[in-house]
Amino acid sequence: MIARNRKANDQFITSHPDILGGTPVIDGTRIPVYAVLGRLQDGDTLQDLIDDYPQVPPEAFEAAELYAKAHPFRGRASGRPWRSVT
Repeated sequence: MIARNRKANDQFITSHPDILGGTPVIDGTRIPVYAVLGRLQDGDTLQDLIDDYPQVPPEAFEAAELYAKAHPFRGRASGRPWRSVT
């Protein structure tokens, strides 16, 4: 299973500093993997994504979802976390 996921990542997911600052995207698009995961978590289905992006193979969305789950987004902490420290 790990080998299958790695092959899907290599085939469908890319990251380049000139494309969205290096954020992983579906290859050949500017669709971030984290946007795919967000839409799926917010209630959209795989079919909704396919309908919105018919040129993208369904396997690419599946690979993006798995990649985003395996590599959580690391950004700045929201709010002011130091205020909760007592």
